[in-house]
Amino acid sequence: MTIYYLIRGSQLVGTIDGSEIGRISFPPMAGDDAMSLLNAQHAQNLMDNLDLTPEEALAALGIADLREAVHTCVALASAETVQRADATGLVAQHLADVDATYSLWQVGGQAEDLMRPHAELWAAEPLETLGVLAVVETWGSAFGAEVVRVSTGMTLAQASSRRDRIADYLQAAGHSATQLRAATNEHELVLCVVAALGYSAAQLWSVMEQPS
Repeated sequence: MTIYYLIRGSQLVGTIDGSEIGRISFPPMAGDDAMSLLNAQHAQNLMDNLDLTPEEALAALGIADLREAVHTCVALASAETVQRADATGLVAQHLADVDATYSLWQVGGQAEDLMRPHAELWAAEPLETLGVLAVVETWGSAFGAEVVRVSTGMTLAQASSRRDRIADYLQAAGHSATQLRAATNEHELVLCVVAALGYSAAQLWSVMEQPS
């Protein structure tokens, strides 16, 4: 298994399993930034040859390690809107299809970058439905209850209206949306959307790539 470091300009922002590269929207999600992949083994060989620690090697290359600042969210979008959105510095992975057009995506990036494409997706059809659904709070078990709402300035009423629009959309696509209409926060929203598509929370976490 080949491991790659994902570098955004002069920032190390993620680690990618080489076997997963085909499933990652890269470079379409790179936006205007210079994105590159560095083979981790080549980097290790360089460190060994120069007798450098990882920190010393990054400093010598002028690269800042920002992997601990990377956050993960689940977004609802079409492949077209994902690639058209201002997604500078973000990497997306397809999780599950909702219908022939829209899907759930895992999107990773620094906190200040994650919400940038939300406004563009929010304005796309179906209006005020697409965008970031929730941000991972505790890996493998919990999404933040209202990170998206607070970050985007949505009121509780607007968030509830969005939930109902997503439920209407899923129902129109032939999925059951009864549980979704009762969701009271973003954690429940994501799990109810996943359940409406016929999957469990465990299956969702199993297909998501944990940042490293």
